[in-house]
Amino acid sequence: MKSLLLIAGLLFNIAAFSNNPSDEKKSNKLQAARTELKNLFDASQPSTKGTVVAIIEFDAEGNGTIKEINSSDESLRELVEKKIESKSFRNIINETIRLAVDFRK
Repeated sequence: MKSLLLIAGLLFNIAAFSNNPSDEKKSNKLQAARTELKNLFDASQPSTKGTVVAIIEFDAEGNGTIKEINSSDESLRELVEKKIESKSFRNIINETIRLAVDFRK
């Protein structure tokens, strides 16, 4: 009986350890995607301040399509649309995300 519990415990430990690298890999990929998006907007210095919130769908090649967008300023909306649709992302593939960009002076 003790050996069955020990074997069951070992199986749970093995399963936990096998999921750990997957979680770490997912976390690294998420961090790379955040960095890629942050770098996309770091160089942008618009003359107005405001917020843009968008729902973006990425295809298998990393090309983004904006499904919904809401902005406090029309020029900021156009800037985000241009930036997203002009770049092919390496770290965001087959995903739909909600992007919020806060432009400050």
